[in-house]
Amino acid sequence: MLLKKRRLTIFLVVSAVLFFTTACGNEDASGVDDNNGPQDGSPNDVLPLSDAFVEYPVWVGSRGEELSRDTPINTIVLFEDGAVKYYDYRDSGDLTMEDIVDMTDEEIVKHAQGSAEEIDLGQYSLDVVLDESGNNPEMEQVITQSEDVDIEFSNESISMEFFGTHFSGMKMKRFPVDGSDRFGTFLTRTNDSLASFTLDDPGNDKEKVTVEGK
Repeated sequence: MLLKKRRLTIFLVVSAVLFFTTACGNEDASGVDDNNGPQDGSPNDVLPLSDAFVEYPVWVGSRGEELSRDTPINTIVLFEDGAVKYYDYRDSGDLTMEDIVDMTDEEIVKHAQGSAEEIDLGQYSLDVVLDESGNNPEMEQVITQSEDVDIEFSNESISMEFFGTHFSGMKMKRFPVDGSDRFGTFLTRTNDSLASFTLDDPGNDKEKVTVEGK
């Protein structure tokens, strides 16, 4: 009789273990993730330019393809209250990427006001240009009240880190200044390794964004 009780106890213990093991396996297979934090590559970390210019108002522009700590900043662009202005350093080399790492946005603008030429472009809008298929954005233009300056961005995002500080931005397709086109990169400090930017979706209904002028 005692032997039967022992066998019954062992059977109940083994059954319980198998039950809980199976239950845990089913929960894992269901794909339930207890981590509610943002994941790498999450769409929540990718901002269209129309939102990026509002959340990050101060941007720096550099010429050429190369980006390093010694890269000179040619332009500071400020988006504020629906208007845009830029400060032209005219390749003076007075400001580099390394210089701005520890500067606040206010300090960057103050430096530009004292060392560069200010050009006020007034109110701006954004216009998305589609690719040959007509389905996808190929570039985006910042349309200003100046007939001479419309900034164009390609559909190529950039993320860089300098001295532990994260910068994100877009490739400049065209930035006409003084009758010549500048090409390079357009960056803003995000302090977030996951933050990145993209062109606006042609299907959006934002007041400030048009698609090929419509």
